[in-house]
Amino acid sequence: MSALRHIVAMLAAGLFAVAMAAGCARDAADEGTPEDWLEDGRHSEREGAYYQEQRENAPLGALEYYEKYLDAVGERAQEREQLVRKVQWLRIVKLMSADHFQGKADYAAATRALEEFRRAYPDDDRAAMALFLLAVAKESDVDRPAMAEAIALYRRFIADYPEHDLVPEAWLRIGHCYEFDLRGPENPGGPKLQEAVDTYTALIEQFGPTDEAVAAAPLMTRLAVEQAIYNKATILDLHLAAKAEGHEAAVLYGQAAECYRRLTGPVFFDQVRFTKFQFVTFRLGTLLAEKLGRPEEGKRVLRGMADRWSDSPWFGRVKAKIEEIDRRAAESGATGR
Repeated sequence: MSALRHIVAMLAAGLFAVAMAAGCARDAADEGTPEDWLEDGRHSEREGAYYQEQRENAPLGALEYYEKYLDAVGERAQEREQLVRKVQWLRIVKLMSADHFQGKADYAAATRALEEFRRAYPDDDRAAMALFLLAVAKESDVDRPAMAEAIALYRRFIADYPEHDLVPEAWLRIGHCYEFDLRGPENPGGPKLQEAVDTYTALIEQFGPTDEAVAAAPLMTRLAVEQAIYNKATILDLHLAAKAEGHEAAVLYGQAAECYRRLTGPVFFDQVRFTKFQFVTFRLGTLLAEKLGRPEEGKRVLRGMADRWSDSPWFGRVKAKIEEIDRRAAESGATGR
C-alpha cells in the first residue's frame, strides 16, 4: 500500500513533509549550547530536515535539536508550550513517514500519538492534518488494518474541513479502503469493488470532470483525479468486466477503455507525470481490439505505442499482440465468423 507516497513529500507545517536531513554544523551531542541547539533546530526545520534518518553518520534533525534544548533548559525554555507541541508533531511526522526511509512506519504508535495530539490541542492549526493522518494510520497498519474506521475518519475530515487541499485525496483514500479491504472476521465479503468504483467516479465528477478542470486544479487534486481514473479503469477491466457476460461485460469494458483513453491525454501524461502510461496504452489497444470489436482502432493504438517506445520492454509484447489480433481476424474470416 504505497499510493500515499506522492503525499509523503509534504508534512510538517500543515501538509505532509518528509525529513530530508540537511544537517547543521553541530551534530555531536556534546557540541554547542542550548541556545545553539534551538537555533540549529530552527535552521533544520527551515531546511526540511525534520528528524534524523536512521543511517550511519546521519545529521540531527529539528526534532532531535529541539528535544536536546528542552531537556537542557526545562521550564526556562523559550516559548516552551509552542515548542513542546512542535516536538510532539515532529514525532508524529517521523512515525508516519518512517517507511519512506526505513522500510516500515509505526502506525500503531502514530495512532496513539495522533489521538493524544488531537485531545491535547483541538484548536491547533494542524488539527485537520492530524485527523487526516489518523485515518491514514488506521488504513495503513498492515498488522491491524481498520478500513471501516479509516473510512469514517476520512468522511469526518471531508465534513469538518470541506475546503482543505486534501479533500480529493481523502475521497481517493476512501475508494482505496473499499478496494483493498481484505476478507476477515469483520469483513467476510472481502473487497467492495463496486463501492470503490462509485467513490472514484464521484471524485472524478467533482474534481476532474474535464481535462480543462484538471489542468486548472492544484497539483494534489490533479494527482488524486489521475489515480482515481486509473484505479477505476483497472477495477472495471480486470475484475468487474472479467466476471460479467454479454452486454454487461461490453459496457464495463467500454467504460474502462474510456478511462484508459483519458489517461493517455497530455493533461495527465505530459503534465501530471503519469507513470503507468505504457500499461494503460496496451490495455486500451487490447480492449478495443479484443473486447469491443474495434480491431483496427486497437491496432492503431498499439502501433503508436510500438513506434514511440521501440526500446521498451513492452515492445515485444505489443508486436506479439498485434500479430495475435491479425491472426484471430484471419481465422474468423476463414470460418465465416
